[in-house]
Amino acid sequence: MEKDIFCIGVSLKKGEMIIGTFSVSVSKYRLTENFKNQIIQVVAETKDELEQVLTH
Repeated sequence: MEKDIFCIGVSLKKGEMIIGTFSVSVSKYRLTENFKNQIIQVVAETKDELEQVLTH
């Protein structure tokens, strides 16, 4: 575990099967609470969009 890095990761599912993952990492010195919340929101939205593509 890196103490100076913030990382958020998510799994990608097709149905109930996990078929991949992706993550975003950023140095903590660049991270504000607002930026952290933006990263979390964009990662969650991207996960949803990718899973929609995978199921169609």
